[in-house]
Amino acid sequence: MIAARSSQVVSRLQQEILDGTFPPDSPLREMTLAERYAVSRRTIREALLVLSDQGLAVHRHNTGAVVRSFGEDDISDLYRVRRMLECEGARCSSGAAEYLLAAVQEAFGKLELASHEGVWSVDLARADMAFHGAVIALSDSPRINEFYGRIGSQMTFAITLLQQSEQANAINSHSIVAEHRAILDAVLNRDVYGAQRLILEHIATHEGTLLSLVTASGRRGRSATRSGEQEPAAVGAGLYA
Repeated sequence: MIAARSSQVVSRLQQEILDGTFPPDSPLREMTLAERYAVSRRTIREALLVLSDQGLAVHRHNTGAVVRSFGEDDISDLYRVRRMLECEGARCSSGAAEYLLAAVQEAFGKLELASHEGVWSVDLARADMAFHGAVIALSDSPRINEFYGRIGSQMTFAITLLQQSEQANAINSHSIVAEHRAILDAVLNRDVYGAQRLILEHIATHEGTLLSLVTASGRRGRSATRSGEQEPAAVGAGLYA
């Protein structure tokens, strides 16, 4: 267990990574962060280890810690995991305990509340992933829940990047809430195949959008390189401008 001070720094760094204060590929320098948060470099090192374990930061040789970015393989792997976990949760909905179904309904209520302003936010991204986490929890497996807990931050980060794209394309967040409502209704009705179908459609749509962003980012990077500018490593590098 990390110290309380380190835990506070982890929370602040998570928030600032998710809200775009630190965009993908941004350096996370110990001295700079220690001054920013008025803590010791040891506290920052502990916090960066946690972020690395969560997949929000990566360590590069001769560079140090940076905010992670997502390439095609990263996105495909994350969404492959989501398919497996969420479809298993949907499969288990047929015999799930009432309190687990109630948790899905409660998570949807929070998602709906977070969407009321009609724009994307970190709170909405977290509410989105909490809903999917509640669907996964229908499997009633402590190990599955523990595994999801370890990758949940990466999932939330990917969703914030996706939401930036959807906002730029004037896709209202309420339409996304409607997709989750359909999943909720299927789960509450214990409609296994209906829930799985809706989950797969939902995931496929969002995965496709993110993969398109990677392709577009790559094209911008190649163009920038020809112009003598720095090439963005992967999706997200230009979404917070």
